[in-house]
Amino acid sequence: DQQTMIARQLLGVTKHSVERDRDVERKRSKRSEAARIIIPEIVDLQRRERCLADPELFLKTYFEEKYKRPFGKHHHAMIEAIIGRAKYGGKQAIAAPRGCGKSELVKGLQVYLVLAGLVRFVLPIAATTDLAGKLYKDFRKKIATNDLLLEDFPEVCWPVRELDGAPQRAGK
Repeated sequence: DQQTMIARQLLGVTKHSVERDRDVERKRSKRSEAARIIIPEIVDLQRRERCLADPELFLKTYFEEKYKRPFGKHHHAMIEAIIGRAKYGGKQAIAAPRGCGKSELVKGLQVYLVLAGLVRFVLPIAATTDLAGKLYKDFRKKIATNDLLLEDFPEVCWPVRELDGAPQRAGK
């Protein structure tokens, strides 16, 4: 109507600016929808709960190819020590002979500690910066590529997969 046209002219609103604003809003909405992640349901809640209650079962279930042999006394002691430090804090060094699986145990337990809610962030400390970097990369790879973990922990694994290796996307 006449009053609306006069008001638009006074405010500097033209047909072109209205169309541009609509286009901007449409594109914003489209980007927002494209960034939306729908997290799937947990496939096996009972398996998840059993494994969270038993760190050794967790390791053998989700990383079966890495933990084929039975755990020895020293493995049990290392698992208890690592989980104890995560729960209660403190300092502790763990020593064991070469080749007994210390690094592999730490790699699997990093994932366990995060998924069990015992730690929020993983900060691997190792003899060298290079080794610490490898521990962290292994952690990220396990979260991003392990299909069984995805089934039982979709709230963690699915968003990581949706990033497609580009952490910058997390802000969107």
